[in-house]
This record gives sequence, C-alpha cells and structure tokens, in this order.
Amino acid sequence: ELSEHHKQQHENIRDQHRGLVRDARKVGHLLLAFDCVINKMFSLEGVEDAKGKIQAVTGDDLECWWGAYDQASDAVLRAIVDQCRDVSLRDIKIKRLRDESQSTCKSLGAAREKARARYDEMQKEAASADKSKD
Repeated sequence: ELSEHHKQQHENIRDQHRGLVRDARKVGHLLLAFDCVINKMFSLEGVEDAKGKIQAVTGDDLECWWGAYDQASDAVLRAIVDQCRDVSLRDIKIKRLRDESQSTCKSLGAAREKARARYDEMQKEAASADKSKD
C-alpha cells in the first residue's frame, strides 16, 4: 500500500512539473503580448489625424487610442505578474511533494531493511532447526 502511494506521489510530481512548464510558457506568451501592445502604442506616436479619419471610423481620437493601449499594457503586465505568482506557487508545491516523496522513500527503505532482517533471522532459525534434527 505504501509502495502504491509512493508511485502516486511520483506521478503527481510529474503532473505538477508538466503544469509548471505550461505555466512558465504562458509567461512568455504574455510577454509577447505586452511587447505587441507597447509596439502598437508607440506606433501611434507622432501620427496626426488631420482629416479626423480615425475618429470618424472608430469614434475615438488618437489620444483615446494611446490611453487604451496604455491601459491594455498595464492589464497585460498585471497578468504577467499573476502568472509568475502561479509559477512560483506551483514550484513550491512541487518542492513540497518531492519532500513528501523522499520521506516515503526512506520509510519504504526502512521497511525493506526490517523485512530483510526478519527474513534472514527466519532463515537462520530454519537452518538451526534442521541441524538440530540431524
């Protein structure tokens, strides 16, 4: 039963590690999104809407678009921070699971040693009993 529990612990660690990699990749994707928003925001710098086409088409002037991209960059940055926190928490969970698994390994090793010692003792007793019959 302890051995089965130990196998499950290792499986949980592997699952959490795969999740850690997935979560870490999300940070990279969010950084790419942040760069895209910043690049777009600064592409509007120095642009003039002399004929009012942007406002006519979108309902907002360039100043509003600049502000919208600035707010979007802040939102993406907050998402990056949140995702980094998730990565950190998952890493802490993996460390805790590894510590628990190591403890189980030690318990299994001690149980094996104890069983081996009992078996050796039984073998000696059986050999001794066989000699006394002769």
